[in-house]
Amino acid sequence: MTPRALFAALALTALPVSCNSPTLPLPPPSDQVEVTREGEYAVISGPKHAVEPFAIVAAFNHRTNSGVVGTANADGIFVLHIPAVPGDTIEIWQRVGNSPPAIAVTVPQR
Repeated sequence: MTPRALFAALALTALPVSCNSPTLPLPPPSDQVEVTREGEYAVISGPKHAVEPFAIVAAFNHRTNSGVVGTANADGIFVLHIPAVPGDTIEIWQRVGNSPPAIAVTVPQR
């Protein structure tokens, strides 16, 4: 599954559940997230409490239609490296536990 398909699958699985969920949605990552450059990559880092502890943190570059996924530590700190050039728009979000629910797929042998 391509990164774009994975992000689309995550988004689509969230739609039917979001209307029925009695809980509030997760907040976006903290506005204290910092973006720097290392060669052809953007380095996106979140300080302590930037996201929920052990959250899955995803970033998607709209220009390249590609993304990366990482995990925050117990303090909500994370670092992601994503191919990018100056001016690219990168969307960042978090996911905790099984909210929203996801689907699992297995890659076939051929």
